[in-house]
Amino acid sequence: LQSIGREGYKDISFTVTEENAQKVEEILMAEKDYLGFEEIKISINSNRLDNFVSEIAKVSRKRATELIEKEFVSINCKIESKQTKQVNQGDILIIRGYGKFIIGESLNINKKGKQIIIVKKYK
Repeated sequence: LQSIGREGYKDISFTVTEENAQKVEEILMAEKDYLGFEEIKISINSNRLDNFVSEIAKVSRKRATELIEKEFVSINCKIESKQTKQVNQGDILIIRGYGKFIIGESLNINKKGKQIIIVKKYK
């Protein structure tokens, strides 16, 4: 017997059998996606922090640099003031006023030679 619940919602109890295991897995994955993250695909030239901030926040590189210099950006809960800081897969990027993001995997390189990266935005 499995039980799942969410604050403000009624608990749901169910029995997982071989017949319904796939459907239960699909429901749980959909619930996880609903509660957790929104996936965004961005394209960047390099792994520099200013590139990520610019693409994620949809601002100019100049504005991204200003946000970094004003210490509005942190990586893994540490305020970062260098625009040249390298961002890696798995890093948690917080941009004050824009949200909290997890840097995901690099998918491929587009026709313009930019990396396509999946970024997960906390909902």
